[in-house]
Amino acid sequence: MFKGKLNNLNKYSYALVTCGLGKDSTCTYKDFLSLMATFFNYLVMIAVPLAILGIGIGALYMIVGAGSETNRSKGKEIVFDSIIGLVIVSASWLIINLVITGLGATGFNNPLK
Repeated sequence: MFKGKLNNLNKYSYALVTCGLGKDSTCTYKDFLSLMATFFNYLVMIAVPLAILGIGIGALYMIVGAGSETNRSKGKEIVFDSIIGLVIVSASWLIINLVITGLGATGFNNPLK
């Protein structure tokens, strides 16, 4: 089932550090910037689902705790904090991606281009 997709991947497809492997044995400044961009992209890929999960849990608190003011306010707080966290993660990713791209990083998946 997955055999065709797995054959297209090389063994370094999901590595954070791709320099110094195989034929290319030297790491440069651009490789370091690419590493930083890839690292922050992975952090965003972890933080966004967690924020969505937090929004869902907060909404569940508000729905289930409709009769209790404390549960409803706790749910609102969870949703608000999750949205604030999502905004912070998105803004920090944007700033870091722009700075790293401005410093000359290449060789990473940049959705802004």
